[in-house]
Amino acid sequence: MPARTTNFRTTVQERRWTYEAFCIQWKRACEELAERDRDPRLAAVPMSRRTFDRWMKGDLTERGPRPDTARVLEYLFGMAVGQIFAQSDEGPTEGPDQAEAVRRRLEGTLTSGHMNEAGLASWEETVAWHGRATRFRPEGDLLKDLRRDIDALSRALDQRQSLGAMRRLTRFSAQMAGLMSLVLVRQGDGHNANAWLRVARIAAEEAADSDVRAWILAEDAYALFYSGDLTGAARAARRAQVVSVQPTVGAALAAPLEARAHAARGDRREAEAALGRAEEALTHLHGDETAESAFGYNEAQLRFHQGNALTHLGQTNRAREAQQRALQLYPADEHLDRALIELDAAMCLLLDGEAAAAVDSTAATLRKLPAQHRSGIILTRACQLEGLLSTLPSGPRPVRMLRDVLAPLQQRTAADYEGKAP
Repeated sequence: MPARTTNFRTTVQERRWTYEAFCIQWKRACEELAERDRDPRLAAVPMSRRTFDRWMKGDLTERGPRPDTARVLEYLFGMAVGQIFAQSDEGPTEGPDQAEAVRRRLEGTLTSGHMNEAGLASWEETVAWHGRATRFRPEGDLLKDLRRDIDALSRALDQRQSLGAMRRLTRFSAQMAGLMSLVLVRQGDGHNANAWLRVARIAAEEAADSDVRAWILAEDAYALFYSGDLTGAARAARRAQVVSVQPTVGAALAAPLEARAHAARGDRREAEAALGRAEEALTHLHGDETAESAFGYNEAQLRFHQGNALTHLGQTNRAREAQQRALQLYPADEHLDRALIELDAAMCLLLDGEAAAAVDSTAATLRKLPAQHRSGIILTRACQLEGLLSTLPSGPRPVRMLRDVLAPLQQRTAADYEGKAP
């Protein structure tokens, strides 16, 4: 019997849980549920390899899991058993209206202040996983996964318990809302990204966590930069660098964002100063702080951002050095950032008067990029190149060639937006 692709199977695969890793999560869920419901029996609900394998295949008995097993499953996955074992492609269609409903629910929960313990260690791992997933998963899949887990987190926040648990859950909600904003910025949806940032700021303030506040401010600068508000981006990035006494990932991320905003405005002195702060901030990060994650920052990202700032300043030779170093450091599956680096390299060609080579390079980058990674900011950057190309005395042919490449992407983006409109 062929395996059915259920929500159980999809979630286990997305989180890269082996049977052994799943058993760790299962045991933790059993213990937390037993404590929460004051039912010691739940701490010992078994999980065999045979049961796990059957569930992965979508092979259930007619009666389904036993009552206690079902309780643990629902606690671990944050959804009803019927939904856990439903085919994953038969779930509700994701769209802006559903994401907005989830955002409002989380915002309302945060402002009302009702929160509980609800599996803190498990939630911490979930948040960390989503941070890592931003580096390799397509934006559409990320948005779906984040919406599902934020919905479960909202339910976990419904009851108040200890002050320590409340603060940790609130910090998790700030991080998850910040990730939602990041993904929406990548998709070119600035309006909804800003709405999620508002939720993230509420949660970060409530948690009184300066590191998270710095990271949220850096994400705010990121959203402002891609919306074209360069002054606001520089201001938010500067606040992120001073909000915490200790060096943080948020400060390290914000300094090059400030540099990019100044560079796009043509302010070389301020851009160079911010790049210097970025170099210094990176030296203070270690371990998980430099991981391939939305919650980490490393040299690959710094060289990408440095190259982008230098491209805006027209310093093409220095920009190329940074771009080449970044491409050496980035993993091959970092599709989004690698494509943006290659588009910056194409912009450098254009600034050096090599219009035909710039168009060829841009076309090659867009064509090899997997369709699911052709996000809003990729198209924005390519259109910026087209806009500059149309102002230069390069003749009509390169402009026409680039427009021929961009037109299908623009049409698909417009069609996707219309299809998702409420």
